[in-house]
Amino acid sequence: MYHSSQLKTKAACNCGRKQADKEDPFNHEAANFEFYDSMEKSCCCSLQHVDLPVFKPGTDSFQPSPLVKPSNVNLREGSKSDITHGIGNLSLALSLGQSGSSDLFASTNMNTESLAEASNSHPQEIRLTQPEVERVFDRQHSTTEYLPDMINSDSPSGLLPKFSSWSLCALGKTSSYVHSQGLDLPGFFHGSNFLLPWDISLRMEKDKWPGLGEANKKTKQKRIQKESGEVNVRVYIGVEYECPRGHRFFSSGPDKLVKMSSSSNVKDNAHKLLTSDMPLFCSCPCRTKGHMAQLMRVYAAPPECPITVTLNPVVQPAHPHHGPNFYPGNDDPIKLSPGNIWVLRLPHIYVGNGHVHSKPNDFNQQNLGCLNKGIFGYQHIMDT
Repeated sequence: MYHSSQLKTKAACNCGRKQADKEDPFNHEAANFEFYDSMEKSCCCSLQHVDLPVFKPGTDSFQPSPLVKPSNVNLREGSKSDITHGIGNLSLALSLGQSGSSDLFASTNMNTESLAEASNSHPQEIRLTQPEVERVFDRQHSTTEYLPDMINSDSPSGLLPKFSSWSLCALGKTSSYVHSQGLDLPGFFHGSNFLLPWDISLRMEKDKWPGLGEANKKTKQKRIQKESGEVNVRVYIGVEYECPRGHRFFSSGPDKLVKMSSSSNVKDNAHKLLTSDMPLFCSCPCRTKGHMAQLMRVYAAPPECPITVTLNPVVQPAHPHHGPNFYPGNDDPIKLSPGNIWVLRLPHIYVGNGHVHSKPNDFNQQNLGCLNKGIFGYQHIMDT
């Protein structure tokens, strides 16, 4: 029977508008679903959500798939000093039930050699690369067997989990975002709560989209008109990190905090977010206390305009070539309806094929995981 380690951290809900104490999780369901589901009831439930792929039973008799290595995530004894490195050093360990033996993997203690051994034991693993991602869901999903862990590039085809470890919801209208003020959300360091501008040039008939010009004037955006029929559409995007103490901040690139200039303007644009792999872990500005922050949310705020912004999240929580990639399970990039500020909440821990991939316990290993570049995209809605 599970018992509490009495260790707590602070985390925000799916949409990021509320923070609460988070109990030391026993398993990936507690870490990635139960906490956020409980917060939904008091905060996010009224927001527009995008349903992500989950198992839908076709009968009262269903079970975890025998094709997936069984796993039981158990609580081990923790100490208050563990919290300095975050959830990854708390009480997550994996007991692998196998015939004749039992291997214990605490991925927070997994070094490069042990990762290599894990990789060698799975020579048939599927690799995902951006921008072309090979999805494993190429047949009808099972209605009698479910995936006991999380969707990843090594998952058997056709299996879905009973719950999603991800969440996607609309925080509000894009027109409500004021770039000179940023997002009004709890826990952000001063000056680090700003989304970054992504300018997309389109050739279009402006008369068919009069609202685009009006929105630009309202938010004091500059519309670049190089020649007749060519306009600039500005989308705001962001990548948020969160540490166990509840500190939050946006990054403008790998290991780079979003900052304001002396004239209260945001210095950076979204170029590095669009072209770089973003580290899954980085030092928190409160690093003097030894805390490590984790990439937990991705934001996209497209205006009412003739484009559809897409999200194609692929997370590699381990060192390249030493583990699978994780994603929500959609066959294609997720299309976001225009005019909304969309928030994609990422998993807190990553569990797949009998392994837990959580925070490294050494700052020298914090670059082992990443959110692959190519997450942001768009499709031009052509005039008809």
